[in-house]
Amino acid sequence: MILETHECIALYIFLKKREEKLSQELGRIMERCERCAYDNLSALELERLLEIPQNGGGPE
Repeated sequence: MILETHECIALYIFLKKREEKLSQELGRIMERCERCAYDNLSALELERLLEIPQNGGGPE
């Protein structure tokens, strides 16, 4: 399966936020997607995407 860059980054963010619960297989996929995220985003952009909202994520 081939993922577009934005799909790979989205998958990395999704998996990274659930890292503690991942199986070994999903952990390996996250590691592979991590390279794509670091190659295509600045550190600040990546940090913003990985932030967990304090208010539960809903709009105010």
